[in-house]
Amino acid sequence: MAKKIVARDIKEGHPVDMKSTTDMYYAKVGNMLLNEAFGCRMSWTLSPTELHDVVVKVVLYFEDIICDGGLWRAFVNKHQELYGKPLPFYDVEGEYFADEPHVEDIRLLIWDVLSGQNLSDMVHPEEEVIMNMADAFYEVLEAEFENAPINEDMKRYYEEAAFMDDFIRMRVALQWLFANCYLTRHEKNEDYFIEYNSSLARMIHLDEEDDRAIYASTNQVIFKAKIGMLALLPQEWLALLMEANGHSQHAETLRAVEFRDYQVYLLDGYDDVAMRVRGMDDEVLSIRLDGYSRLNTDMLENVEGCIASYVRFKGGWQPNGMDSWGHYRKTFEEKKEEKARYKKGFAEKNFKKIMKKTGGSPLVYLRDGEEVRRFLMDGIGVPQHLMQPSKLDDEKEIVAWVPNCDDGPFFSFGCTSAICDPRNPFYVKDERGEDSLELIVNPELSEDTMARYLIEHGMLPDAAFDDCMGKERGRQLVQENLDFIARSYRRSYY
Repeated sequence: MAKKIVARDIKEGHPVDMKSTTDMYYAKVGNMLLNEAFGCRMSWTLSPTELHDVVVKVVLYFEDIICDGGLWRAFVNKHQELYGKPLPFYDVEGEYFADEPHVEDIRLLIWDVLSGQNLSDMVHPEEEVIMNMADAFYEVLEAEFENAPINEDMKRYYEEAAFMDDFIRMRVALQWLFANCYLTRHEKNEDYFIEYNSSLARMIHLDEEDDRAIYASTNQVIFKAKIGMLALLPQEWLALLMEANGHSQHAETLRAVEFRDYQVYLLDGYDDVAMRVRGMDDEVLSIRLDGYSRLNTDMLENVEGCIASYVRFKGGWQPNGMDSWGHYRKTFEEKKEEKARYKKGFAEKNFKKIMKKTGGSPLVYLRDGEEVRRFLMDGIGVPQHLMQPSKLDDEKEIVAWVPNCDDGPFFSFGCTSAICDPRNPFYVKDERGEDSLELIVNPELSEDTMARYLIEHGMLPDAAFDDCMGKERGRQLVQENLDFIARSYRRSYY
């Protein structure tokens, strides 16, 4: 059985873990929703964790629209900008107001929780349990709407936007969007964090569970990960939130934020006010020393460089998270040489030959592993003596994605037959629509630019949800919302 909703569940969804006098009320509404859920047909298909997450998400949405905090309004505004309608999947009758509850909003929030990581977890947006539960929840929220108290603390937080005064407080707001905000937190965020933390810990020679590695990763992912159903960076979400609250200048500031991930830097000079560091691409950053609590000119006399990350905020570069200073000149030169030696891409003349052969299309269809080898040698220009055994050797019906000569080709296999292209000799109508959807939601089968190309060029006409509501309806819902589905499932890989 799902856990009872308590005030802490509400508090944890607030910015900076904000405790408010209205928390008990919204916890009470949450338990009203929970009681309604138990009486819904098919509610048994949800695990206790899923049911708890659904209820908390919906009640925090309700709190948001009651105080007109702007989160839901930001989502609706951006979706309208991207797709010309306020919501995916569900048609709204009459004029849509983002500060009032809508049953269609609730359906979408439930769908977001229930649609997991993979195609096998994908839920039809009109699944019976979603429709029944949303109807029951809507009745509760509609009855409470006129008398629900405004969370004045949260409203003031958005209206004053004091977190935009300095970099550290702004970064805390981004961390909330990544980890705790009802609209943008998701298990995909956790998976991305684990993957990034593992990679970063190896780079800085720490155990993955070391507090220093976790601290460093926490401050990096908020500038790298795309989150929420629209697959936007946290700073983009915060900019939309600022716009929804009338802070256009803050929104511009956030959109101008630049991020540099961890790498080795050489110290390029310093004075009493600032220092300069040079990255491996020869970019020189100037960082004020007052951004550090312990770094000073005496320490800089005895070091060659650092492993660090930086963020440009309000025109100045800020240290971002943990850094390590020492004698890094040798490491810097080795990394720079390695980067030059293993530069991706291939000759432009070879790329032009490929484009001439394909008529300008970046998709190259290959019958088997032997054709892949010939393509790599004759098309890309890989010397024969460098060809190594590959997992592609035993595959059939492969597509190579070659959008430019700056990157190497991306090879996809397993769903090539779903690409409806006059040049694709392997295309077979995908009656169930699953292979077409797999190409969109699975980043292992299509690189981000490839997925967007297939969508923009209408090459996946068979993609469809399962036919629980009828095959044609399942196809219509997917075709009308294909890019949204890609964003929602791929997120950081969109």
